[in-house]
Amino acid sequence: SIDCNIFFSPFNYREHAALYAPEHLLIPEHGSPPDVQAEYFDLLTEEIVSLTSLSDGGALVLFTSNYNLMQVATRLRELTDLPVISQLEDGVQDALYKFRNDKNSILLGSQSFWQGIDVAGDGLRLLIITKLLFTPPDDPIFKARSENLEAQGKRPFFELSLPHATTMLRQAFGRLIRTEKDKGAVALLDSRIWQKTYGKTLIANLPRVQVVRTFGELERANEKFGLLKYSHPSTSSG
Repeated sequence: SIDCNIFFSPFNYREHAALYAPEHLLIPEHGSPPDVQAEYFDLLTEEIVSLTSLSDGGALVLFTSNYNLMQVATRLRELTDLPVISQLEDGVQDALYKFRNDKNSILLGSQSFWQGIDVAGDGLRLLIITKLLFTPPDDPIFKARSENLEAQGKRPFFELSLPHATTMLRQAFGRLIRTEKDKGAVALLDSRIWQKTYGKTLIANLPRVQVVRTFGELERANEKFGLLKYSHPSTSSG
């Protein structure tokens, strides 16, 4: 068993947030043929379109690589009328500025957006995590620490990779619920959360939210709690 610290929060996550984690989006193996990868990006983009239609924008989509972000950006713009903002095209600050000033936009961000950004209120009501963020195995520091752990008879995945992925997932989750009034949904579009034994550890370390596996369940949770509604338009807007 793996011991992980579980932190509790004053926020009412049960009624203010939901975790949507579908089982059907399979991450292609590293080095998969181009047609397999293309099919995956098609399915991933369709899922993002469905989710952002439900929220009418106000969505931050997090990617683990710039390549994946670009693949989805191209497809997404063909399938949605909502404004699509890319961190790679506009840079961090300009992309954030555009997103904060358009409550119905979709912001695509890579690794620097997983932590440290703040979009208050329902300008951010949907957080989409396209893939769990593990340390790349070819990272030099990670490799050195892994070899050191292996020499001690320990398993680097459970000592390094899993705690890192857990922390990054928690920090990404923290982008969504920043105050007691915030509401929203997190969509984790990586079915390894159910397929791998470590998935239980990742979920156990998240705030105590309702976890739903189907889009229909998410729709019902949204209807019941108003998770994805843009509920505070300015009085000047018509």
